[in-house]
Amino acid sequence: MSVGTIIDAVGTTALVISLITLLGLLYVVSEKNKKKNLKKEFKNFGDTFKLPELELRAVPRITIPESLEVTLTIKNGKYPEMRGYVSDMSLSGISVKPDFPLKRLTLHSIIKNAEINSPVQKFTIKELKTVRIDRNTERRQAAFRINSIEGEQFDELKKFIAYLDQFLKNGD
Repeated sequence: MSVGTIIDAVGTTALVISLITLLGLLYVVSEKNKKKNLKKEFKNFGDTFKLPELELRAVPRITIPESLEVTLTIKNGKYPEMRGYVSDMSLSGISVKPDFPLKRLTLHSIIKNAEINSPVQKFTIKELKTVRIDRNTERRQAAFRINSIEGEQFDELKKFIAYLDQFLKNGD
């Protein structure tokens, strides 16, 4: 094998690696932009669209797109600063994909002062109770029932769910 052949092989390999790296980088940037755009669209929608008070009475359980990055953070108590991504919610409960080991959480645990953060608002749930824990690696989830929430915070939860429901319906 001559030196020229080796140089050609190394050059071709470097070119292929560079192209794969560039494509990977473009994909990551594209996904990041999609998330950013979805958050921006949702914020704009929430700022401009107002639901009639009547429609807030029948607020459904809503699945939250991962790209919206709605999080639940436990602020104090036995489980401080544990965090997870909210996958769905209703006026009575929340399902979360945790960023912490589920073995730290037990069934029927009482969680105090859980904060929900979305791209458009933040609200606090006074008390949650763990009602389901799925430790299966593909579906790691914890489900919580809302035991107690202040009136103003409950109104924020209703608005968030109703706005998100309308936003997702408008996107179809």
